[in-house]
Order: sequence, then structure tokens, then C-alpha cells
Amino acid sequence: MNSRDRVLKVFNFEKPDRVPIYDLLRNHNAIEYYSGKKINYNESDRDTVIKAITKSLDMTRSIRLPQREHIFEEGGFLIKQQEWTSWIEKRPFNNEDNAKKWIKGQVHKLEQSMPYLEKWIEEKLKEYISLQSDLEDTLLLWTATELGFCDAYTKLGMENMVYIYFEEPKLISDWLELKCKKTVKCIKSALSQDLVPVAFIGEDIAYKNGLLFSSSFLKKEFISRLKRVVQAYHDKGIKVIFHSDGNLMEILDDLVECNIDGLNPLEPLSGMDIGKIKRRIGQKVVLIGNIDCSHLLPFGTTEEVRKEVRKTIEVAASGSGFILASSSELHNEIPLENIIAFIECGKKYGSFNRVDF
Repeated sequence: MNSRDRVLKVFNFEKPDRVPIYDLLRNHNAIEYYSGKKINYNESDRDTVIKAITKSLDMTRSIRLPQREHIFEEGGFLIKQQEWTSWIEKRPFNNEDNAKKWIKGQVHKLEQSMPYLEKWIEEKLKEYISLQSDLEDTLLLWTATELGFCDAYTKLGMENMVYIYFEEPKLISDWLELKCKKTVKCIKSALSQDLVPVAFIGEDIAYKNGLLFSSSFLKKEFISRLKRVVQAYHDKGIKVIFHSDGNLMEILDDLVECNIDGLNPLEPLSGMDIGKIKRRIGQKVVLIGNIDCSHLLPFGTTEEVRKEVRKTIEVAASGSGFILASSSELHNEIPLENIIAFIECGKKYGSFNRVDF
């Protein structure tokens, strides 16, 4: 069975030959090991990264290439990039009033872009199809039409987001609503199940100890819009994975009511107990993740990694509805031997030919 078929069977709660493996491969040694090529920090790295992914994973998203440390300007923001990670060094506003003006400018740009969205989404779709072809049967998740909530508070800054919402809630709400309308329009205009079988909505709304925002705020400004975006995908026959780091237990039922098809990454150190979640929602939502990449994978032994992989498969994969993955990504601080143990143990122990599956 190939990777694509394996993943799609799980989303239909059917049993494939084995549990699929999903992740972001962002580790020098692992990329070089699975591709058999060196990372050179040039255009040749694209083929190297893609080959490594096709040799190791059944599903992935957002192919990025490692970058040497540098700073660049984008839309007035100074952004620092190092390896696979980027972060904002300086914003184009330095006080709350200027931040409000910036939001109004963003709203105007969104309004102006609405008539031209079809051309934009067609270009994104062309890029996706090309990359999916290069990845062969490793399934590439569609990420171009997310909700934009996380992008909003990241660019604005959390403090500005909170203060401005307190003073002018309509300004923030109208901005988020326009982002949602843009996303829904893009989905309706160009996507289809044949081209895009599974979409990924990545919106971090939690951290290790709970939600980043109050549940009442999220229900008003996030959940209802998430439900609309999921419905737009479902109208096209496209499955939807929702991703947020952190502890989502307080809002888990609300996410399920949005009719998401998959939940990722299920951080075990954040209190996301995969056994409890499997019993609670595992009959209707595919669970994706659970292998801790903040402590276990970087600092554990290979035997500890194998033990956790076997335990997780035992708890979560019975009856299908589970995709093995790390709790975020296979990052550069993880020893190669632990990544190999994670992937190869998953492939070996995750066979649905086992009697107890």
C-alpha cells in the first residue's frame, strides 16, 4: 500500500497495512541520512529535502529549506531566519495607535484584494500540485487557506492584540472576519477533493498550561469562523486537520463540534493524554501526534523512544483513526538515532496485520 492510500484509509477509519507517519523533517542529519545527500544551503537542497521526506514519511506539509542566519524585510517587518525557524525582530509600528492604523491598512488591503483572489489561489494551487508531484505518494497537506488568527496576533503582537481588542473590539473582529471571508472564498473558488484530499489549519490557540485566550473570546472570535472554514472544505469533499500546540482540553468539545476530521499534535507534556482523548473523540476525529519532541526525542534513549512509540500505537491505533507523529516537528536538536528509532519502530510495530489490531 502506498503512503497516500494509507493516509486516506485512516481518514475513512479503515485499516491500512500499517499506521501512517506524519511529520516535519527539519533535521540536518536525518535529511542527509534518508536522502543520501549533503545539505549545501543552495537550490540543490530542495531535491535533497524532498527525497528524504519521500523515504521516511507518509504525510507532511510546508516544505522549507534550511537557511543560514540572515535578516530580511517583508511588508515592513524585519524578520530573522535561522535554519528552519523565523521570528519578527521589528514591527512597522511602535505604539498602540500606530498598530491600530496598521490594522486598518490591512483591512483595506484585504478588501482591495477580494476581486483578485481567484488568480492568487490558482497560483498557490499550481505550486501545490508541482510539489505534490515531486513528493510522489507522500501526501502533502494543503496549507494555503488557513484562518489567519495566529498570523494576526503574531504580526500584531500579543499585547497589542489584547489591548486593542479591549478598547476597540470591532476593529479586531472586523479584521478577523475579513480574513475568514477571504479564506472561504478561496476554498470555494478553486479547490477540489481530487487535487487536495486533506487540508491543514494551523492556528496556535494554547500553550502547555491551557488556552492563550479565554474560552469565551475563542468561541466568539475563533470557533465560529473555524466552523465556517471547515464547512467550506467539507463542501468540496476535503478532510481537515486542525493543529494547535498546547493543552486544548477546555475547548476540545468545541473543536469537535466544528467537525474537524483530524487533531494535531497532541502534546503529551501539555496534558493532552492520548488515551483519554482516544476514548472521548477517537471514534470521529483522527488523532495525529503524541511523541514528545521537547524532552523524549532530544534527550531520551533509543529504547525509550521505541517504548513510547509502541505504547502510543497500542493506545491510539486500535480500530484505525491514528497517525503517528511527533508533538511538533523532527527538529535539529534531536539525535539522528532517535529519529530513526521513531520512524522505523512506527513502521514495524504499527502493522495492522497484528492480531490485536
